[in-house]
Amino acid sequence: VVERILFVHTKVHKGLGYIQGMNEVCGPIYYVFASQSDKESQEFAEADAFFCFSSLMVEIGDKFNKALDSSPTGYKSALDQMMNLLQRKDKALYNDLVRKDVDPQYFGFRWITLLLSQEFLLPGKAYVCI
Repeated sequence: VVERILFVHTKVHKGLGYIQGMNEVCGPIYYVFASQSDKESQEFAEADAFFCFSSLMVEIGDKFNKALDSSPTGYKSALDQMMNLLQRKDKALYNDLVRKDVDPQYFGFRWITLLLSQEFLLPGKAYVCI
C-alpha cells in the first residue's frame, strides 16, 4: 500500500518526485489510518494516508530537494531553526552538542526530513503522527 501511495504521489508531483526516506514518513501515516478500529476508517485508509502524505510533502518537500538546501525553505534554514528551538527548549542538550562539537547535520537531516520516524518503534510512531 505504501508503495502505491508513493508511486501515485510521484506521478502527481513530478517536480519533487520520489526521494529516499519518503517511505519512512508515509509508512507511519498509513499505519495510523489502517489501525483504526472502525471498518469505514480502515476502508479508506489508503486514500486518507495519500491525502495526508501529499499535504505534508507540500509543507516539507523543499527539505528533500538538494537544489533548495541553501534557500529560506530548504534544509540548511530548517537546521538553523531546529537548533534555535533546541537552544530555547532544551538548553542542556544544546550546550552538550555544542561542547562536543556535534555537527547538526549528523542528526538534524534525519529528524527534519523523516520527522523522527526512525527514532521510534512503529506503535510509538503513531503517537508522533497524531
